[in-house]
Amino acid sequence: MKKLILFLFVGIFLIGLVGAEGNFTPIFCNDYEFTCCGGMVEPTQSQPISDELSWTCPNYAYKCKITMSSGIEGVTWYVGSGNCKIVESGWFGLCHGYKCDNEIQSGSEMNSGDQVYLRRTGGGSCGDIPQKNIQIKIIKPQLGFCGKSGSVGEETTCGISVDGADGCKFNPPSGVIYESTSLNNKKEGLSSYVVPMQQCVLAWQGSDRHICGYKEETCSSDSECSGHTYGNKECSARTLQTYGCKSYGQVIESRDTLDNGPAGGDSPNDQQTSSNTFGKRCEIISSEQVQCCGDTDCGTNFFCDKTTFTCKENVQCNKDTDCGVSIQCDWTINALKKPVCQNGKCTFSETKVDCCIDKNCQEDSYCTEKHKCEKSQGVSVTPEKSGTTGPITAAATGGGSKWGVIITIFFLVLIAGAIGLWIHSRGKNRTNLVRESAPLQQISSGKFCPKCGAGLKEDSKFCSKCAFKVKK
Repeated sequence: MKKLILFLFVGIFLIGLVGAEGNFTPIFCNDYEFTCCGGMVEPTQSQPISDELSWTCPNYAYKCKITMSSGIEGVTWYVGSGNCKIVESGWFGLCHGYKCDNEIQSGSEMNSGDQVYLRRTGGGSCGDIPQKNIQIKIIKPQLGFCGKSGSVGEETTCGISVDGADGCKFNPPSGVIYESTSLNNKKEGLSSYVVPMQQCVLAWQGSDRHICGYKEETCSSDSECSGHTYGNKECSARTLQTYGCKSYGQVIESRDTLDNGPAGGDSPNDQQTSSNTFGKRCEIISSEQVQCCGDTDCGTNFFCDKTTFTCKENVQCNKDTDCGVSIQCDWTINALKKPVCQNGKCTFSETKVDCCIDKNCQEDSYCTEKHKCEKSQGVSVTPEKSGTTGPITAAATGGGSKWGVIITIFFLVLIAGAIGLWIHSRGKNRTNLVRESAPLQQISSGKFCPKCGAGLKEDSKFCSKCAFKVKK
């Protein structure tokens, strides 16, 4: 019985712990990650041009690049802009050809709206110039969601395309972005925003968020906000964030309470806020861009000095992990570089390999994960589209998890109680069995009445209790 009571007390205690956990009020923070504008290169086109036939770089393009043009004696191409039209020239206006206010002979790059056309050079005759094909590479801006790290170029993009974006113009979720990837440069209430070419912003991606604290957490000074990776600082995606004790104001009081002054002697003019975001908590109080946060941010020739968060060739260290933890493959020398600490300074230990990227192999080969060049099989693989699921709300997951634990503990208590009752009843039955077996043993020895079990003398013929005749 004592064991059963103990099991019940333990179960009640565990249920109480789960219930206490549910009393904390979580605070949700949005996850702002890199959204970058880079250049996506379309397949090279072959376009015909002549002295009276031009080709125009499309309006949607960031740039158009002329990659190749076969030569015609006495003829070259021009890239022009501004008031482009066919004009007459030569004797009596017998020659016709394109001309723009701004022209560049044999230009290799075109901006959106620029035209390319042919013209005779060197004072040759002005007869018609036959059409010739010129190779054009169109680069158009594309907006990508690049996650925790953003890096783009004129002809490179990162991450996955942002749905609904028009080039690099998009509708920021919740209308909020941070320019220049700084959490201090916030823009709100935006219906649309254009990310500049080769730049990134921080933007909230859909309903992506995390629990960043609890209303019950409090602090009184910045010194209480240490314990981060670098004291009171965290570094991620080349962004150094400093944590301090941030005030969110006090709970909104009733009008009568404010007139009489809030409890504690505070002034009724103190900042007021909603009941969801009051008090003081350790939060980010400043953010700045840095060269590196460690590991591979500085490439294969430099290391990150975590005292200044800058890339340096000579960095002091105490152990290998101070220099980084990732092995990098340097494609310029075809070597795996592992950061190590030697004699108090960071350096690399190198292991030669066949290749680091496909460029290190022959044209018909590729570089495998084991850094070996293998001949390409020419098989095109199309990735399957993965199904998407809707966001799981914190209320659904958190609530279900807590009640699941409570139900599990409840059933465990019931099972433990049932086992305890079974053990207790089994012990009681064994005691009764011993008690009941004693008269039978005594009867078989002839000292007790076989009918009622009363004691008999050695020579008794009748039981004095039930008058049963005892056989000898």
